[in-house]
Amino acid sequence: MSHGMVSLMLHFRWTWIGLVISDDDQGIQFLSDSTEEMQRHGICLAFVNVIPENMHIHVTRAKTYDKQIMTSSAKVVIIYGEMNSTLEVSFRRWEYLFAHRIWITTSQWDVITIKRDFNLDFFMGLSLLHTTKVRLLNLGIFLQTMKTNKYQ
Repeated sequence: MSHGMVSLMLHFRWTWIGLVISDDDQGIQFLSDSTEEMQRHGICLAFVNVIPENMHIHVTRAKTYDKQIMTSSAKVVIIYGEMNSTLEVSFRRWEYLFAHRIWITTSQWDVITIKRDFNLDFFMGLSLLHTTKVRLLNLGIFLQTMKTNKYQ
């Protein structure tokens, strides 16, 4: 998964990005894999938010996460973790706070974009990466039509 996300960053020449992961084994492994690959290709992390699974701890740190997202000059943010978690709560909060970014995440988050209360007008974009190459239909068309030069 990290290779696909890094390839996408390289394609659009996004070299200053944010990363939001869940505080679990999969999130930490993704952080390890992706930072190694990003470093090899000259992509830098503006911030890394590790979102705890415990709601009480999450609530006590929410404003810190919000500030990092809202004040960062990174226009592209990768989100990695399970939906229906504190990570989704954070994502919904950033929607409410009008955090205009390009959000890159995995296909499991596709359900969020289908919900009635999700408004893509609040975001500059949401890209979903699938774990299998077969599911990347029309990616070429998407890449050709996406206007990314203002996010570099």
